[in-house]
Amino acid sequence: MKKKLPQKNSNSILNIKALKQLEKQTSEKIQEGLKKPTASTGKSMNALKGGAKFMAQLSNIGGGSKATGGKGIADGFNTIVQNQKAKTILQTIPQKNLKDSASPMISDKKKGKRKKK
Repeated sequence: MKKKLPQKNSNSILNIKALKQLEKQTSEKIQEGLKKPTASTGKSMNALKGGAKFMAQLSNIGGGSKATGGKGIADGFNTIVQNQKAKTILQTIPQKNLKDSASPMISDKKKGKRKKK
């Protein structure tokens, strides 16, 4: 099951706590995958080079190859993308708004805007 970034609700609120949790979970999953000593083929990660090593690392982040019961390269890639999205959003929110609960964000609609005559 793919994890999605928390969404704004109808009141333009972004759940900062959920973003922090997503960032933490995906960071841990990435670190666990990169610590695995072998690829799903059984070959040592140290023996792999270039693209083969990169793809094996993505697969390991995804829990291993689909053939071995993991979610594969696509899940590894998606985990990294979700991690970076969460980090980027958290870094762009002003520090004064970072709380463990919900934080108001700027609304897409500009209320009270006067029409020019």
